[in-house]
Amino acid sequence: LINDPLLLGSGGSGGATTHVMMDEVHERDINTDFLLILLKDLLKKNKRPDLKLILMSATLDAESFSHYFSSSLDDDNDDDASSSNKVVVPLLSVPPKPRYPVSVVHLEDIVAGEKTTEHYTNKDTTTSTSTLTSGGIEPAFSLPREVEKQASALLLALDQQLQLDLEEAEAEELAASELEKDDDDDEIIIEEVTDDDDRPGRQQGGRKKRSRHTTTRSSSRRVRSLREAVAMRPATTTTRSSSRGRKKKPSQREISEITVDLLAKLAKHVSKKELEEGRQGSILCFLPGWDEIKAATAILQKDESSSSLLRNNNNKQLIIIPLHSTVPKEEQQRVFVPAPKGRMKIILATNIAESSITINDALAVIDSGLVREMNWDAASGMTTMVTVPTSRASATQRMGRAGRV
Repeated sequence: LINDPLLLGSGGSGGATTHVMMDEVHERDINTDFLLILLKDLLKKNKRPDLKLILMSATLDAESFSHYFSSSLDDDNDDDASSSNKVVVPLLSVPPKPRYPVSVVHLEDIVAGEKTTEHYTNKDTTTSTSTLTSGGIEPAFSLPREVEKQASALLLALDQQLQLDLEEAEAEELAASELEKDDDDDEIIIEEVTDDDDRPGRQQGGRKKRSRHTTTRSSSRRVRSLREAVAMRPATTTTRSSSRGRKKKPSQREISEITVDLLAKLAKHVSKKELEEGRQGSILCFLPGWDEIKAATAILQKDESSSSLLRNNNNKQLIIIPLHSTVPKEEQQRVFVPAPKGRMKIILATNIAESSITINDALAVIDSGLVREMNWDAASGMTTMVTVPTSRASATQRMGRAGRV
């Protein structure tokens, strides 16, 4: 698109691109969004109306994308008010391959007294917090006390963070509202310079234009979302998190450490249960980055309960495999090798295993609900790598890794 903006081929003659296909378009980032803007511009009738654009994703919000590109095709028909001429981008749906039923267990479900989450099979609804997705374990299963304790600690930290985020957002909205109220009576005089103004006392002269300075209440949508999230939590939980009197928001490092520890313990427990049932395959765990993968590996190796499963002899049952872009290709290929009889693979992966590769023997998925991505910091004017909750679409993709065996 830089060297050939219209995709007409070399020199603009022959070899023109006729079709553009974008797969996994739900993986939204600045590059994908900018590419969609360029392609939308190309589809206008005065540029490349013949170009065919195909957007693909298993979790795509197809209607919003259809509306977005339909509006681009209507840009040249603004003078025609007839709705009969409106161009609608067609939608195609391909039925997925049949899979085994998948039960989803949310973080709340593994905390004693928090059995509030609805269970379902092969639906699009999911959560942005930690979930355990299994093709072979019923939602109501017993867990070791240490796992429930870690889950409770993580849930409490997330509730505290949610409550404090809401308080901060409400304070920001109130401040913005007060600022907007104060500025309602203020007017700024803007001098627009004109070439034909030669009145004395002016460098070039100008005419006065009045405009109001208004403050954008950009936090309103965030406040509504946070209020809805807090309302979804049981009253006993929000009371418990606020009654601790904690004024400091839990740090990302603290939440990350609890998440990694809980994920490692869950992976060990689920592996043990699967082996007891005589099954073999993989437990796929999603973590945000390499640091968390190393930390989870260390926990599994140091844990006294799992040490007997990891010992270097013929009885070795757990095989820990890290999956990250920095891991050598030969090591990455180990995830595709079927687990030997009586053994279980624990794959600690980033979102590389979300859609880029398919692990066919995944018996269960343990999702930390986190992803590492590049974000723009307006204050510093730089891009930074931050850990953020996964999108609903990504969580659905991760859930879909289970149910194949």
